[in-house]
Amino acid sequence: MLEKGRTSRRDLDKAYKDLETQVRAYQRSGKPIDDVGDPLALVAFRAADEVLEKYKGVKITKADKPDQFKKTLQEKREAKEAVDRAYTEVVKLKSPEWAVASLFRIGEAGANLVKVIKDVPAPRGLTEDQGQLFKDKLEEMTLPIEEQAAQTMVLCLDKSAELAVFNEWTKRCLGYLEENRPNQYPKNTIDRRTPIVILRDRPEHGDGMVLDLPKPGEKPAVDESSAPPVLPAAPKSSDGGGLELSASDL
Repeated sequence: MLEKGRTSRRDLDKAYKDLETQVRAYQRSGKPIDDVGDPLALVAFRAADEVLEKYKGVKITKADKPDQFKKTLQEKREAKEAVDRAYTEVVKLKSPEWAVASLFRIGEAGANLVKVIKDVPAPRGLTEDQGQLFKDKLEEMTLPIEEQAAQTMVLCLDKSAELAVFNEWTKRCLGYLEENRPNQYPKNTIDRRTPIVILRDRPEHGDGMVLDLPKPGEKPAVDESSAPPVLPAAPKSSDGGGLELSASDL
């Protein structure tokens, strides 16, 4: 079974390599891409993913050495620009699915840059106030980057609607906005609403049937054997997990 899985993976990689060779040949032919956009986009997307992985591997050094810090920060920014260019090329190939996926990846790269910058510790030797000022400066630096990432995610949703594509990448774009723009994109709470437990009030209970007419001045005599059974009221909720309403509340 394991060997079969390995063979399948090798076959998949070989098929991808064959596709990549065909795509390169098609690109050199200069023919229009409208009829083969998806295969081209798949190859371009996987190539862009490699650029993304290299970008994520670029580290920003601590700020104890300001010159090195600035140098590595610039290298990280330039690597981010390379990621943007790679995925933008995928978008140009007009494949709806991979265009949406690429927009998410561009936003993801922006979010990564924000996190990496914010994670830079304050230089050693600073007072508490100075260290906080340094972190505030980093926060200020990331604001336009995070805004750009959010706008890319919004564009991802817009393109999904325009191209009639709703896939895993669309969900990821929406997930980012729900997390980082909760006021504009509140999470869907339908499944998390407090359950409502409807409690039935005990119904009115009759005494039974009157089989004989009463004599003047006497109360009617009820045949107890004809009395209906007593129905118990619904039990109260004991787990505290629901909102209890009785019929009289409705």
